[in-house]
Amino acid sequence: MEMNNKIFKVGMVCLFVNLILLSFINNVGGKTSMIDSVRNETNEPPVADAGGPYYGVEEETIILDGSGSYDPDGYIIEWCWSCSYHLGGDYWTYPIIIGYNETIECSFPAGNHFVFLKVTDNEGASAVNTTPVYVTPPLDYICITSPTGEIIKDANISTNFTIKGYATGYNETIGYAGRVYVEWQVNNTGSNATTSPTHGIASMLNSGWNDGTVIWKADDGKGHIDTVIFNINSTLFSILLNRGWNLITLPFQNNYTASTLCEDINECLLILSWNASIQEFELYVPGLPYDFEIEDGQGYFMGMLHGSIFSSADIPIQTVNVPLYIGWNILGWFKENETTASSLLNSIQGCTVVLKWNSSLQNFDLYAPGTPDFVIKRGEGFLVAVNEESEWHGEG
Repeated sequence: MEMNNKIFKVGMVCLFVNLILLSFINNVGGKTSMIDSVRNETNEPPVADAGGPYYGVEEETIILDGSGSYDPDGYIIEWCWSCSYHLGGDYWTYPIIIGYNETIECSFPAGNHFVFLKVTDNEGASAVNTTPVYVTPPLDYICITSPTGEIIKDANISTNFTIKGYATGYNETIGYAGRVYVEWQVNNTGSNATTSPTHGIASMLNSGWNDGTVIWKADDGKGHIDTVIFNINSTLFSILLNRGWNLITLPFQNNYTASTLCEDINECLLILSWNASIQEFELYVPGLPYDFEIEDGQGYFMGMLHGSIFSSADIPIQTVNVPLYIGWNILGWFKENETTASSLLNSIQGCTVVLKWNSSLQNFDLYAPGTPDFVIKRGEGFLVAVNEESEWHGEG
């Protein structure tokens, strides 16, 4: 059967096992023999570098660049490119040879494929490197989206606020088409916001320390552009909320109740407060009569239909008085300087575990002695398990 007619079902592990087998077969087939290995025992093998990852649009030319490959004690005499095409689901083709030059031009169907570069040096030794190729269907437009895929909208934000954006392509027929390689730009009016990196599928915007307006722009160079406008104000505090659950605190003076806070946050569905004295949640949902105050130094779970940026006037809290009960307690970090889970655990009487909610993954990060530490920033909520009662004033 022809190699390019063979189809196999693989996961990532199987794909790399197959690559190793192919390399072994090629070596046995004449590239390197046992006698050659003895004769060239001092030869160092070459280093293959397939470049990438690569991004492109269906049937448009993508340049595969293997110029990063080298041989430490000789020179490369052969480059061989092959591709394992994604056929959908868990199906790929066997690697099919697509070119023999150091740099080649080729096109791909839509999908996530893998290209392999095998290089051979003047002593017959070889090496293989692989990299993914992400190819989208023809695009109709692009949007700047959050890491969870939410379209980032124009907003008022604080100074020194950071947000990560992805350039996401869409096709009017199929919808989401994949991440897109773009140039990232900022146009400041009064502000000094920056974005980094300036090229790639993602970039991090920092609003800087000056009041003003910034236009954040993603441009794929093919007529597809998206912009987000941020009005930057140093009197505000901003919190980025992702779709799903978020654990936050309001680190500024406020008169909010759950109902008024939920009303002020775009896309907010409900708010959960933890009653540590009885170890149960209290729930606010718009339309129901039950309500509660948003208290200093305490954390709250926010249920979001879509992502949103919430900003409010920032009059910092100086101190808090939160009673801690045996069992779980939900607190909120209100200080300007960030802290760590280990610092909190060592500062809170009887604390045995610290949990932080990762809204991007919708799961908890856990700290206990002997486990990896993590940072907790102003405006973030966290849980502590304690085995004795005390009062928390912001230690940590």
